[in-house]
Amino acid sequence: MHLSYLVLLHGLAAMPALSWNIAPALRPELAEALSHAMKLEQGGEIRKAEQVLVNVIRVAEAVPSDRLGLAIALNNLGLLYLTFDRHADAEQQLVRSVQVLQKLEGEFVEKVLAKTKLHLAAVYIESGRTNQVDRLNIPEALRVLKDPEDQARAKGLLAALAMARKDLEEAERVYLETLSFWMEPSRVPKAQAEIATILNNLGVIALWQGNLEVARTRHQQSLQIWQSILGPKNPILAKAMANIGAAYWENKQYDEAAAWLGRAAETAQTAFGELHPLTAAMQLAWAKALKKCGRKAEASRISRQAADARRMMRKPSNADYTVSYRQLIENRALKR
Repeated sequence: MHLSYLVLLHGLAAMPALSWNIAPALRPELAEALSHAMKLEQGGEIRKAEQVLVNVIRVAEAVPSDRLGLAIALNNLGLLYLTFDRHADAEQQLVRSVQVLQKLEGEFVEKVLAKTKLHLAAVYIESGRTNQVDRLNIPEALRVLKDPEDQARAKGLLAALAMARKDLEEAERVYLETLSFWMEPSRVPKAQAEIATILNNLGVIALWQGNLEVARTRHQQSLQIWQSILGPKNPILAKAMANIGAAYWENKQYDEAAAWLGRAAETAQTAFGELHPLTAAMQLAWAKALKKCGRKAEASRISRQAADARRMMRKPSNADYTVSYRQLIENRALKR
């Protein structure tokens, strides 16, 4: 089981809306709205954050001088959809942001465009379309983004790409290098999301390699950081909890696996809603663990809930969810 690439959700994607120092370039009301949406998302108020961003886009579309604000809002809405595992929607917003930015000029715009392309690359990696990442010319983005922290985030994306291409040795090397960068004392206070992201993904690598104790430790460290910076309804927490459950499952510690997968499923139900592929998949994983614990009646009840939800939700397709969440617990070829 793996719910990987959180680097795409927070190391890159959930960067604060105003972290590019864009406020001076925007009308105050737009900058304030973008900041408000960011705070709502961090607190897990996904629907409210979405509505704020949609309103910003509507306003910016009507004012020709707000092209930069429009592009930033489209970018942030795309990132919100990525956090919510709505990959097709995320791609649509980010592609449009790129199109708007390509019509603008200036050194600052060039940097924003490079970051937006990195976010679009994140969508392609998450949805299994790594071949499309090459078209975005990530090395050029690294050339444009000279700030050391931007460089570290971009390298994290390259590590995620290596993971997607099953080059675990390269991915681990880059993650450890960037973790060392973010762990410098002067950066730690503001780099909690980046650190938690890397610990999570190093845990995924360890899980794939069969280093189960290392995997569990890294995932628990990651979750502890997420809980300190995110609200209790944030979708990231569900995935982090599921990763801990996966480590226990692989170690045949089924009682602990059931406990963590149960927490993950309940958090997912709050964060994503009942009719979401990830919620149903986590419920099925939880049911499997419960069955291993001999709690068959409870497992059957939860399995039925997940099956009912899957029948009610719209049929998954590339237009809806480009990632197929078949099962969260499975034997992986990599481990064999």
